[in-house]
Amino acid sequence: MIGKPLTKELNSEQQRAVEFGDGALLVLAGAGSGKTRVLTYRYARLVREMRIHSSAILAVTFTNKAAKEMRERIQGVIGDPIQTSWIGTFHSICARMIRMAAPRLGFDSRFTIFDGDDQKSLLKTICRDHALDPTPERLSRLRTYIGRVKSGMEEPSGEGPAHEEAIRIYHAYQKTLRRMNAFDFDDLLAYPLEMFRKDESLLDEFAGRFEHVLVDEYQDTNGVQNELVRLLSSRCRNICAVGDDDQSIYRWRGADIANILHFEDSFPGAEVIRLEQNYRSTKPILDAAAAVIKNNSGRRGKRLWTERKGGDLLTRHHFRSERDEGHGLARDIQRRMDGGRSPSDFAIFYRTNAQSRSIEDGLRLHAIPYMLVGGTRFYERKEVKDCLAYLRLLVNGRDDVALGRVLNVPARGVGNRSRERLATLAGSRGIPLLQAAGAPDLVDAVGTRAARPIGALYDLLLRYARRAENEPPHDLVHDLIDEIRLLAHYEDKEGEKGVLRAENVKELVSAVAEFERRKPASRLADFLEEVSLLTDIDSWDDRNAAVTLMTLHNSKGLEFTHVYISGLEEGLLPHARSVGDDGEIEEERRLLYVGITRAKDRLTLSSASSRIRYGEFVPSVPSRFLEEIPPELVDDLTPRNTRTERHSHPLIHEELDSFPDYENESQEIQAEPEVARFRKGDLVKHGSWGAGRVTAVEGKGLQTKISVTFQAGFQKKIMVRYARLEHFPRSGKSGY
Repeated sequence: MIGKPLTKELNSEQQRAVEFGDGALLVLAGAGSGKTRVLTYRYARLVREMRIHSSAILAVTFTNKAAKEMRERIQGVIGDPIQTSWIGTFHSICARMIRMAAPRLGFDSRFTIFDGDDQKSLLKTICRDHALDPTPERLSRLRTYIGRVKSGMEEPSGEGPAHEEAIRIYHAYQKTLRRMNAFDFDDLLAYPLEMFRKDESLLDEFAGRFEHVLVDEYQDTNGVQNELVRLLSSRCRNICAVGDDDQSIYRWRGADIANILHFEDSFPGAEVIRLEQNYRSTKPILDAAAAVIKNNSGRRGKRLWTERKGGDLLTRHHFRSERDEGHGLARDIQRRMDGGRSPSDFAIFYRTNAQSRSIEDGLRLHAIPYMLVGGTRFYERKEVKDCLAYLRLLVNGRDDVALGRVLNVPARGVGNRSRERLATLAGSRGIPLLQAAGAPDLVDAVGTRAARPIGALYDLLLRYARRAENEPPHDLVHDLIDEIRLLAHYEDKEGEKGVLRAENVKELVSAVAEFERRKPASRLADFLEEVSLLTDIDSWDDRNAAVTLMTLHNSKGLEFTHVYISGLEEGLLPHARSVGDDGEIEEERRLLYVGITRAKDRLTLSSASSRIRYGEFVPSVPSRFLEEIPPELVDDLTPRNTRTERHSHPLIHEELDSFPDYENESQEIQAEPEVARFRKGDLVKHGSWGAGRVTAVEGKGLQTKISVTFQAGFQKKIMVRYARLEHFPRSGKSGY
């Protein structure tokens, strides 16, 4: 038995897991149920009571931070330093195995591990060697293909020119890596699996080292990791996996929830112990989480409970717009801070990074310090700063820093040498860079090839600067971004990252439109002044006293006294990309479950009737997940003048002055849009999926579902009430 002081810290189920003997064990550990304590004490018991040397215990987790904390906690329990290299991440453990076996694999043990940038550079060279243009889109596609092949998600085969190209580059890439004595991150997992499958003696050598294998966060394993664990525990047959199927939220990264759902298939005869006592949250919060997650069919089932008495009901706010949401949440936080709470008690979660803009604006207006986790502040993001640089030049043509930033964004063929020559011309004349760009002798200074795009940029900026003197800012900014094709620059050149950048550019246009509605007589200079003043608050650097902003994905493993989950609307949570895919919807529900269970004392849920998308009001529908939370668990604090029949709730009792009421807000967004009618054969358009044709219609009214084949080559079954679909103009070019 573990020492008496430690035993007192374990509940009965935790103690069962810690004292479990030989064999396979799956610990289904609910949120806040003490899984880290179980792993720590189980390791300590193996060393202290079972007299197993630490070098014979393999303990694996997913991040270096988690591995470091695991080691420190184990040492704290045991009381002595742990002399072993077998506590670490999957990648670090596998890298060590490869180094030990390198000569037998035909490698030098002093190999290099390529990161993402190294991989991209190598692929660029290989593409050029094969007479292929290494465009960002092609590189992104090839990296995705290579990763899927190495993770076992795709075979290195296929038909068609794109597949043939990918296969050819894949083999050349692998050959070059071997020649360079290098591995990429996917290799670190793929090579050990391959060597264990091909060489039984190597498997005996490594698997024979371990008497026990411990794995944390098992719900996040992919197929390769699951098989590695199975092989490495195949000799001792002592495997203890800890995880929570309800917190599997990394499907997009390759995680396979089936590994934990069907654990017994890989480890026959495994015992399952459920940790259901929660030490973090109040009962209303846990009941809400249980009510949501029970709607998933792909789960093993458990219900969290707590000994904590009482607890506040969840609060629910429905706002007219995203701006109201940002300001409303900020006012709520400010009220609680006035009551003695610290900013660090609060966290605001959202589904996508672009949503942080309106929340940041609200916090800035109320001078509430905040820190952004896993992302960059909205107005400090590269693509946003690029746009702002253009706008600054329209107001102040002497801003050389701004011109230097946009001179080749989007790409105009203006290289560093041309930049230097333009700067030399400006310096010799004592004039700003923009003025030099319009000089009559520009060709003599920078050459004909560079002078053409630089001169065109000068003409464009001069034309828009004249418009900026008299025109409202929104149309001006919208037209400028369209003319320079900035969205296409990001979307076409940077793959998935570029799509996110484009979303942030659109969000900036929305911010300008929102500013224009608030201050109709203002001009572009006024908007830039507001932005610059809002971003200059020194106190925000004090990370020990700041509201935390992060995506729901980044919130996993954390906890906060008061959590706000914003943007609970169809298209955001669940995300538009998940519509029509039951597996994706279940993952989105797990994502909400993770967010809910981060809250210790209070939880606030918010949504908006509309959001601005690229400068236009787009009606929003509250998330279907909100309907899954029993009304008796919720206080709905939505002011009466923002309620609609659909959004009403039996427990509404907030005074009307709790949140700002913007009288000039569009009234059209208050009414719920009717369910559109579609017929088989109709052409439709979706904001994310593009154009498509309706192939089937099921149900009536709010229960109407349609099947759509989209031009991009995929099919979706869509619940019309939740999807932002519109009839495609038959006079337009649909692509069909």
